[in-house]
Amino acid sequence: AKTREQSLRGLGVSKAGRQALLPGGFGVSAEQRARWQAIEAIKALQARADVRYAEANGIARPAAVPNDPGYPLQWHYPQINLPAAWDVTTGSNNVVVAVIDTGVSPHTDMAGKIRTDLGADLIANALNACDGDGPDFDATDPGDGQGCGGQGSSSFHGTHVAGTVAAATNNGVGVSGVSWGSSIMPVRVLGREGGTTFDIANGIRWAGGGGALGAAPPRGADVLNLSIQGQSECPQVYLDAISDARGRGSVIVAAAGNFNSTLPFTPGNCPGIINVAALDRGNQPASYSNCSPTIAVGAPGGETSPEVPGSTLFPPQNGNACKAFSGGFARPEDGVLSTLGPGLVEPEQYAYYNGTSMAAPHMAGVVALMKSVHPGLTPDQVDSLLASGRITQDVAGNGATTRDPFTGYGLIDAFRAVSEARLLAGGGGTPPALLLQPGNLVFGETTSQLAFRIEAAGTGPLVVTGISSSVPWLGVSGGGANGLGDYVASVDRNGLPAGDYNGQLRVDSNVAGSATIAVILRVGAPPAVNSGAVGQIYVALVDPITGLPLRFAAASGGAGEQPYVFDNLRAGRYAIVAGTDNDNDGAICDPGEACGLFPDFNSFDAFDLSPGDSLPAFLVPADSNGIGAGGSSASLQTPRQLREVRRAR
Repeated sequence: AKTREQSLRGLGVSKAGRQALLPGGFGVSAEQRARWQAIEAIKALQARADVRYAEANGIARPAAVPNDPGYPLQWHYPQINLPAAWDVTTGSNNVVVAVIDTGVSPHTDMAGKIRTDLGADLIANALNACDGDGPDFDATDPGDGQGCGGQGSSSFHGTHVAGTVAAATNNGVGVSGVSWGSSIMPVRVLGREGGTTFDIANGIRWAGGGGALGAAPPRGADVLNLSIQGQSECPQVYLDAISDARGRGSVIVAAAGNFNSTLPFTPGNCPGIINVAALDRGNQPASYSNCSPTIAVGAPGGETSPEVPGSTLFPPQNGNACKAFSGGFARPEDGVLSTLGPGLVEPEQYAYYNGTSMAAPHMAGVVALMKSVHPGLTPDQVDSLLASGRITQDVAGNGATTRDPFTGYGLIDAFRAVSEARLLAGGGGTPPALLLQPGNLVFGETTSQLAFRIEAAGTGPLVVTGISSSVPWLGVSGGGANGLGDYVASVDRNGLPAGDYNGQLRVDSNVAGSATIAVILRVGAPPAVNSGAVGQIYVALVDPITGLPLRFAAASGGAGEQPYVFDNLRAGRYAIVAGTDNDNDGAICDPGEACGLFPDFNSFDAFDLSPGDSLPAFLVPADSNGIGAGGSSASLQTPRQLREVRRAR
């Protein structure tokens, strides 16, 4: 039998030859060399007159899509091309990310992820710490609500951040993390009243491996995340701590701040830190995100409740505003979904938060993925890759290497970042991947057409074999050679009742599986805040088994009956909770707020929903009065899952 080489020579194709070194002297793997040889053989065969066609016999593999029930709600992961990156690496347990924050609470979805042997509580003031003592090695978050977690709702901010970085994933529970193979070093520096500059600087030193207060961890963290904001120039104590941590090899990531302000906010504005701005679901700067020449990169931060003209974020109240009110599209489920500590009822929770605090851990998680394929990656190399534009998406459209005050060098792209890190490590190219930009199309109330782009990344020939829409009101046109290039998505609102709609574009390929773009459409104006006796009522549709609220809706109308609508639901078993959020802390049904359950407050129960059914009506008691939440029909399609009775953050 002829060998492959002999067969090719018989067709006039010589053995493909490629240099064994990439620029910089990095070696080419045998797998990469074989791919190049196959491509050259195909080209040679295509040039023969007696060959009808020659194309690659590609291998299609499923994308690394987690089975966690909350993952379909984490729109912020496809937005940065995480599924393609996960086909290369899901993170290494040798990579540690320090979450310098409020501490981390025990949580099922963080099981095995928290390195308690590396943790520290560095809050010097015992009253602020809310745990009854001073600095120690227990970084558990006791809660920061009124009365130190006893009354009122706690933020569990550090637990939310940690879940975004590295929540246990593919375990069929809760949500997914960016670098789910990595682990978390919990460093507690924020208490009931925030944190002092001294405590935060000690947290940076500890996390970097230099230690603090006469002790040091067994090892430093590879990546430090500081979802912390304070309005000031960078103090010297921060500069010294940052220099120490970077000198030990730690990459430091921080949140830009949430005041839509041009003023300096620390520690994000400090030299040596990757300052992360927040983008919304449509890749626009979030209404709250600070702007500054120090912004290095953008990441998903979410936008859960639209600000209004005259709010403290916009002129004239904010004389240092980055941008005027833009009327952006925002809903509770357009925040970042992650883990939380215990609530008033549940032992653990999940919630949508928004903020640059949520954007920063996306970047920290991506750096952890980069360190997983290139353990020797240095802070300077990460800075250089950002400045080169090779690991970001140019969402501002001003050039890949242009640094602007809203998004820095652009939106972080996990696949590009992992690919570049792997090349730096001499590991050769990455498998073929579909990159869809943007990962979400938000049409809002009036837009009818939006552009998106399909790119081939990695190595090997890739062909788009099909594009399909999950809903009849969504269509696609455009494209170029091999199905790649620029497309236009169009929506048709004719005949659609008022409300919010969700769809999906699916792109299939010959060798890289499929990828999807989430599509959001609004018909008619958003529900107006009602003038009922109890204020705005929010309705949560809850999975009775997992406790994940599947959707939130704002009830409409005035006092009396207030209809609510959930579209695109799947037939199944549900529970419903409704209430107000008078203190605007993101949680409904707090003490003093109206709260109602189906069928009534004393007999909370689930119900079955079938095609054509209407959602039930029930009472939301307010003091001695009752405000009715009226039922409405539900269209049955793809489920959207969320969690708990937390509305947003």
